[in-house]
Amino acid sequence: MRLLRKRKSCNSTAGIYIASPCDGEVLPLQESKDPMFRDAVLGQGCFVYPKDDCIYAPVNGVVEAVFPTRHAIGIRSQSGLQLLLHFGINTVQLNGLYMKTHVRKGDVITEGKLLAEMNIAGVIKAGYDPDVYVIILESEHKKVTVFEREVYHGETLMEVRDTTERMQIE
Repeated sequence: MRLLRKRKSCNSTAGIYIASPCDGEVLPLQESKDPMFRDAVLGQGCFVYPKDDCIYAPVNGVVEAVFPTRHAIGIRSQSGLQLLLHFGINTVQLNGLYMKTHVRKGDVITEGKLLAEMNIAGVIKAGYDPDVYVIILESEHKKVTVFEREVYHGETLMEVRDTTERMQIE
């Protein structure tokens, strides 16, 4: 007789690694000053307090969105993971000032490609925090492990594991 049982997906042991988009200090979302990020309203992830102005692709994938104000970029990784890179807190109000993007919607990107630049000194002088957020969208069935430390762009920032339960026939 066959029984249907729930078990953790085989994918739960195969992690997807996300690289840091910039040099800086990695911090958990719970330390963000912005409640949208702190409360993980958009998804799980972390932020990096950047040391320089360059922001690089954290994964291989496709650019799905470049916001007109150049403060955020949406990416779909090769594995299908949706990411949001958000530059600063409330920097949408700067209307693109101090931001420069190097990609367009539909561009195929490789990990480490220069995506954008944020003039950190300008953002701070204008009264905004320059934190660079990496958010895993649609993260309901994902376990996200953040590696809190000093990083250089390209180093592992976090690991994402699928924890979806699937039915198995035995």
